[in-house]
Amino acid sequence: MYHIVMSLITSAEYALGDRMPALSMETGGETDSYASHDHEFTEIAFVLSGRGRHVLDGFPSELRSGDCFVIPPLSVHSFQGLEDFRVLNLLFLENILVERVPSLACVAGYRSLLHLEPRLRDRKGFGRPLHPGAERFARIIGLVRLIGAEAAGRSGGGGGGGGAATASIAALTLVLVELSREMGEADSEGARRLASLEKVLSFVDARYAQELSLADLASAGAMSEATLARRFREALGLTPMAWLAGERLRRARLLVDEGQLTVSEIAARTGFCDGSRLSRAFKEATGFSPRQWRRERAAVRAAERFAERAMGK
Repeated sequence: MYHIVMSLITSAEYALGDRMPALSMETGGETDSYASHDHEFTEIAFVLSGRGRHVLDGFPSELRSGDCFVIPPLSVHSFQGLEDFRVLNLLFLENILVERVPSLACVAGYRSLLHLEPRLRDRKGFGRPLHPGAERFARIIGLVRLIGAEAAGRSGGGGGGGGAATASIAALTLVLVELSREMGEADSEGARRLASLEKVLSFVDARYAQELSLADLASAGAMSEATLARRFREALGLTPMAWLAGERLRRARLLVDEGQLTVSEIAARTGFCDGSRLSRAFKEATGFSPRQWRRERAAVRAAERFAERAMGK
């Protein structure tokens, strides 16, 4: 039996957005495979029972009950050879989570969990999916089911408005802290290599507004520039400096959205030399200048508030 799915699953299909940034659902048991697909959101799969194989970007990983693993956005994947397989899927929008809980990105193991390990799983010695102890796994599953209950209550008309989103964010934060700790506690050569890359990402977190060179990043990770460049290509598909430029732009967009600072002030806080350089990079990435983006976002938020008032929420 073959389960056919659309190639790209959008966030809108699950009503994921600002008002409900996460949900969970249990699937499996009725098929022995799921066809290749990808999606716009981040997914974490928790294997409740059975066994099978997960193929991510062409690389297979054997699965067993108690495993959990991250599937990043826009990553083609499939399930094969499933036997009595049931999985609890946690779907969420990481950008909304980080906007609301920015300190989460500083938790040791977080970047390895969501951004590094999925791209390196079962290749070049980086190991297999996480397999937490029974007590931690049960604790995480309880939180994931709570997220599902909040989402179901909201979609069924029984949710508490913004309260459901707040509860989901709180539970999701705890889930990711638990899994980040599990990642940080792993003792293997692959885990140590991930940790060295995470040191570089954390170094940038603290200094992205400063002038940084490839040598600075390599020194932070205690590796040569060539090794750093190779590991970045393997893990993120980018050169270290291209990733740094993207990280600066992401942070600039958050400040533009907040609407409190001028373009020049944002440029100074995010490592761009001046406002004109930020504006050029911003427009190249989004199609809008920072000022145009701010106006568009303000109009969208105003429309959302009007719709909520009209619906009596």
